[in-house]
Amino acid sequence: MSEPQMGNVVSAEDLSRPNVETPSVPEEKICCTRCAAEIPEVDAVCSVCGFAWNEARKQKITRYSYYFLIGFLLLFLNPFLNYFVPEDTFLFNMLNFLFSFSFIAGFVFAVMFLYQCWSMIPKKNRSAWPGQYVGFLFVPIYQFYWIFPAFYGLAKRQNQLFPEEKRRRIRPAILLILLTLVYGFQLFILVTFCDFALSISVQDSPFFINSAVIFLNIFVTFVVAMLFFSMAAVILLKSGACSLLELPPEEKKRIMMSVPGAPGAKKLSLWPIPAAIGFGILLFFLSEIIFPLILSGCGGKKPENRLLQVFRSGDQLQKIAISLKSYANDNEGQFPAQSGKEGLAFLLGGKSSSSASGDSSCIYLGGLNNRMSPDTIVAFFAHPPSHGDSGIYTVLCVNGDIQPVILSGKGGYIELFRKSGFLDDSNAFTEKGKQLLPETRDYILRLVKEQSK
Repeated sequence: MSEPQMGNVVSAEDLSRPNVETPSVPEEKICCTRCAAEIPEVDAVCSVCGFAWNEARKQKITRYSYYFLIGFLLLFLNPFLNYFVPEDTFLFNMLNFLFSFSFIAGFVFAVMFLYQCWSMIPKKNRSAWPGQYVGFLFVPIYQFYWIFPAFYGLAKRQNQLFPEEKRRRIRPAILLILLTLVYGFQLFILVTFCDFALSISVQDSPFFINSAVIFLNIFVTFVVAMLFFSMAAVILLKSGACSLLELPPEEKKRIMMSVPGAPGAKKLSLWPIPAAIGFGILLFFLSEIIFPLILSGCGGKKPENRLLQVFRSGDQLQKIAISLKSYANDNEGQFPAQSGKEGLAFLLGGKSSSSASGDSSCIYLGGLNNRMSPDTIVAFFAHPPSHGDSGIYTVLCVNGDIQPVILSGKGGYIELFRKSGFLDDSNAFTEKGKQLLPETRDYILRLVKEQSK
């Protein structure tokens, strides 16, 4: 057997020595979830940003969520305030201010609540700072996208931090919230488009009035749905944050273990933000400056939004209805005898009875009472037609109902008074019309005569 060649022998020491140096792996330590600075223990207060996973943090998150829920509940009750408290009184103004201030305060606490919840998500598990998750919700247009990472992303990351056996099925609840948000965005686009289309089109068809009512009902439905879904989202996120704070120390340590100062999950792309702001400015510039200039240059004027006219006149008639009810309760069912501006000034306390647009005027017929036929017209707004010969009237009946009426032809007030049963086809007063006070009948004849000129 030949002897081994010494030049080809590799010693055991050479085999154990690496050919290249291996890079050192940074040691993971307990870190603050808000700023990623090293802290000595899980319950310690961060010396850099002052954040801590302790009982005081749990109480603060719970308190902020309750303040938000109270503010939203008061916002929901605010529209019903005028049904229980007379308007233009000190109590009504104080309650209205209180409800409005409570909503603003509740919104501020909602922002603080969201910031606190995101501060509990470790930096390695998020793609932005807690302040960015809150601040980007105020960027126009971009907020329609960012609301998904801000709320759904928070619930999803909260769930990922729990041990496997404690993770919750959050998808059904979050799915309902997201569906509501998508529905709201689609509603915003639909109403904006239809409102613009109606403002420049012939608006003397029943479709116009029906659209106004449908839009109002959809909007109210959406607001109520958003109210309750928002409350459900806050309760869900509050429960997740408090459950994280209640985890045992070893689970908290697992969540907080990270390399001090390590970057986040990925860098947040900021280009959509200036793009969204620029798009919003361009849209405002086009709608408020360019389009009106084009219309004026073509010899026209900015189209009057008759949808808003109908809504505003309905609101004015609602105030008149409340005043009539209060007056009738004190006067054995009788309404004020003065017709026209005098009666309106008496009912509204001297305020103007014209709508926000100068093209609409309110007519009040005095001397009626609540014992008359429920569909008897006591007051109405007349909206002059912008195209064609049709006219739109928003009428208030004796029983307090407010409804739109569309009349075709050139009859004007005559056609409306015929429809209400005051005049017959020969423009003479019917038996129902003869029950009116002489002053009211004279007022009706004067209106008809003035309009026929």
